[in-house]
Amino acid sequence: MPSFWYKRKALVANSIAMLIRCQKVVFPILTFLLTLSIFGCGAYFNTYYNAKKFFKEAEKKRLQQQKKSPSAKLSTKIPEYQKAIEKGSKVLQLYPRSRYVDDAIMIIGKSFYHQGEYLKAKRKFEELITLLPNSPFVPQAKLWLARSLIQLQEYEEAEEVLVAVLAEKTSSQIAGEAQMLLGKMFFQRRLYQRAIQEFSGVIRTHGRGSMKAQAQFHIGECYWEIGEYAKAANAFLKVQKYNPDFELQYESQLRYGQALRYLKKYDQATEVFSRLMDKFSSNQHQLATLRLEVAGCLADQGKLNEAILALENIIKDFPKTAAAAEAYYRLGEIFLYSYGQFDEARKNLHAVKKEYASSDFSKPATELTKSIDEVLKLRRQLKKYEADLLLLTTTQPDTTDTVKVEKETKSVGSPVFEPPITPVADTTSQRKMSNSRATQLLDEDVNLRSQPKSSVSVPQDPQKLRRLYVQDRLKLAELFLFRFSMPDSALGQYEKLYNQFPDDSIAAQSLYAIAYVNENYLGNTSVA
Repeated sequence: MPSFWYKRKALVANSIAMLIRCQKVVFPILTFLLTLSIFGCGAYFNTYYNAKKFFKEAEKKRLQQQKKSPSAKLSTKIPEYQKAIEKGSKVLQLYPRSRYVDDAIMIIGKSFYHQGEYLKAKRKFEELITLLPNSPFVPQAKLWLARSLIQLQEYEEAEEVLVAVLAEKTSSQIAGEAQMLLGKMFFQRRLYQRAIQEFSGVIRTHGRGSMKAQAQFHIGECYWEIGEYAKAANAFLKVQKYNPDFELQYESQLRYGQALRYLKKYDQATEVFSRLMDKFSSNQHQLATLRLEVAGCLADQGKLNEAILALENIIKDFPKTAAAAEAYYRLGEIFLYSYGQFDEARKNLHAVKKEYASSDFSKPATELTKSIDEVLKLRRQLKKYEADLLLLTTTQPDTTDTVKVEKETKSVGSPVFEPPITPVADTTSQRKMSNSRATQLLDEDVNLRSQPKSSVSVPQDPQKLRRLYVQDRLKLAELFLFRFSMPDSALGQYEKLYNQFPDDSIAAQSLYAIAYVNENYLGNTSVA
């Protein structure tokens, strides 16, 4: 065989040997690079996946809160939002060129928003819009930017963003959401007519069925705030036309019934509430709310005994709930404003916070209880002033009588329980009343006997006593007028002062107050 073939064979053998040696070095390198690439992708995907998972868990908790207490302020302390922010931030820091960057920014921004960190949320949405203008998330980011601006009360900038979205060629869904946000912003600013225009635009142009139902509901809310209850009732009724979901179906019908109640169409309202009770009987919260509305209709019609029974049954059937707390509050109002039974009113109002501490009625019940205590304290003190003056005029017959002592009615409040004042004549026999009669005067009112005795010291000077008496009587009148909205009861106090001091400067002040109450609260200009 020629040497040429031997040389060629040797060259091939050497080449094969070299390839084998190279493979031992190159293959591990290629394998390492491939593995690194695979694990790198997996690492940033896992980080993004965890961010998305925490965000979904947080959203689930938020929606559960919202469903449980629709009217309550939602808690911003949902820990999963913070975890979503941390994982999303890790994606941006470690993998800034990954394809999940815009997703991560949206997760972070929305998490900040639901935490109440609106300025941080605003910056994130601006970051996405500016740095990733071609991202498919930009239209959504603009809507969330507008939401953040509204929460920051930067209304003009929010309006500019939303109007720009409506001017762009975008999907009907995005346009509908933009116009809905405009309507909500105007509603928040109490620009109800402009809000109605935007919500009507959603129904005409952009909205799908569910969005149209929401817009129609918001129109009803606008008319409600304006005080046009007939239009509100009609708007709430129309919500059913757009096939609302189960929750909105209930809420719109509830508001329809409430509007009918404001229009004093009590039979129709009760019928609506009863129909809803049949339909939503499995939901205890909704059932209790509807029963409260029925009790309210009874009270509005003056069927007080039936209303009291209905409220007591709510307390029994739904113990330790927001509905039971509200029932106690409504009972307090009935006993206070309709019967003038301050002690019974106080007892029910005091029970509100004990029944359900986080009730929306806890604070107003506490404030009303304090006002009742103030009234009772003033009445006790006025009784004591009258008794002391009586003692002074009895033991010092030569002292000029400075106040006509008269027996107060047993209850104080609205005209239902406070009859016109008839002063007792100032006679000689009255001056000679015994000390036991003066003591009896202090104990005539059952309500007052149940209250602790006043610790205020009373001077033994008729002129000082009179000043204190007039001062407290005026305070009592102001309490009735400004805190309890009981103009008739306030009027009774001013008339009492006028009748007791007809020749004094207090008479002129009382006459002015009488004219003011008649003109501004009772619409009685002829008396004024």
